[in-house]
Amino acid sequence: MEINNDEDYFNALEAIRKGAAYIANPLTDEAHKAAANRKYDRLCKAARAYRISGLLIEFPGLREVYAKLGWEYNEPKQAEGGAPTEQLQELGAPEPDPEVEPVEEPKKPAANLSAWLDD
Repeated sequence: MEINNDEDYFNALEAIRKGAAYIANPLTDEAHKAAANRKYDRLCKAARAYRISGLLIEFPGLREVYAKLGWEYNEPKQAEGGAPTEQLQELGAPEPDPEVEPVEEPKKPAANLSAWLDD
């Protein structure tokens, strides 16, 4: 099973949720549980591969990390003539901020807590 778009991904997540409830139900027959467990595992694997492939568009350096971990992923599909950053901008992803120096917050004067003792 391969997930090709976000709609398939969210449908798979819903099927995973329902499958987990079915497997956890004590009234479910053991034979049906085993079959549902195999389907659940396939759906989880496909959903994870789709999610990981989406992260590869945004963070290409993750390929090396995934290879070291032995994780499977689908190669992200490139849009015609578009680089991954252009694809993200088309999807409405925010552009990276330019180098901004951190702004220091003004120091607040310490409260004089002993003032009420003078009354």
